[in-house]
Amino acid sequence: MKTIRVCAAILENDAGDIWCAQRGYGAFRGLYEFPGGKLEPGETPEQALVREIREELGCGIRVERFFMKAEYDYPDFHLDMDCYLCRFAGEPHLLEHMDGRFMPLDRIMELPWIPADVQIVQKLLRERQTSAD
Repeated sequence: MKTIRVCAAILENDAGDIWCAQRGYGAFRGLYEFPGGKLEPGETPEQALVREIREELGCGIRVERFFMKAEYDYPDFHLDMDCYLCRFAGEPHLLEHMDGRFMPLDRIMELPWIPADVQIVQKLLRERQTSAD
């Protein structure tokens, strides 16, 4: 099975809300995801995130820290995704997505998520719960 290596930005605001982006194309059109994309040859995941967010949302980001590696087996490929906690450095504009919004973490599962991204949401919820205890 082919492996596709990508990176994703978990964009958080000062209130702790998480940016949720609704795909506007492809097999998962209409489902929510963490924005990002494929690494190009010679790029680090951090460089790829900065490039991808500029392409998808027309603004810069600050990559703060690695959060997790998410892996998921789709029917025709294996997804290997490095996920980073980030902050916007500018105002996002929807260039490829149908919707984009900050959601409070306790309401984030109200949205329909792309299968690979569900594990990221679950880890965010677990970590927030642990820090609240």
